[in-house]
This record gives sequence, C-alpha cells and structure tokens, in this order.
Amino acid sequence: MSLENVAQTLKASIVDLQEEREKVNTKIDALRSVLASLDAAPAPKKRGPGRPKGSKNKTTETVAAAPKTRKKRKRAKWTPEQKAAAAERMRKYWANRNQGNA
Repeated sequence: MSLENVAQTLKASIVDLQEEREKVNTKIDALRSVLASLDAAPAPKKRGPGRPKGSKNKTTETVAAAPKTRKKRKRAKWTPEQKAAAAERMRKYWANRNQGNA
C-alpha cells in the first residue's frame, strides 16, 4: 500500500465518521428535547386513603347530624342463684376432668 492510498483511506474514514457523528448529534438533540418536555409536565400526585385535606365535600349540616358516641353496653348481672348454679357446674366439670388425669 502506498502512502497516497493510506491517506485517501484515512480521509474517507474521517468523512464517514463525521457524517455518523452528525447523525448521532441529531438523535441526541431529539432525545434531549423529549426529556425537556417530560420534565416540564407536572408529575401526577400520589393519593392516599381518605378524604383530601381541605375538602369542600364536608358541610356543617353533615357534621351536626353526625351520630353521637354510643352508650357503653352494660354488663349482665347474675343473681346469687345463677352464680351458685355456675359454681356447681364448674365443680362437676373439674371433678370429671381431674378423674381422667388420675
């Protein structure tokens, strides 16, 4: 290979690489413009459970009509006869259970 052939080959390679660089730069510019448009768009807000703060859905009538707190349920009271009957049932239960273990 002569020096002229080597020089021509190198010049052709340089021209090809410069053309390829222009194509790559064009694509990079296009991608940057897309990225810029995405950054300009607001990101969607994440929503949590429940009513949003400052909601206008709540009215004073709704708040006023809200049910009051429930009354605490009263515990059933046993009569002395019921207590004695329950005690007797438990004595029989434990006596039968202890006989099985002995």
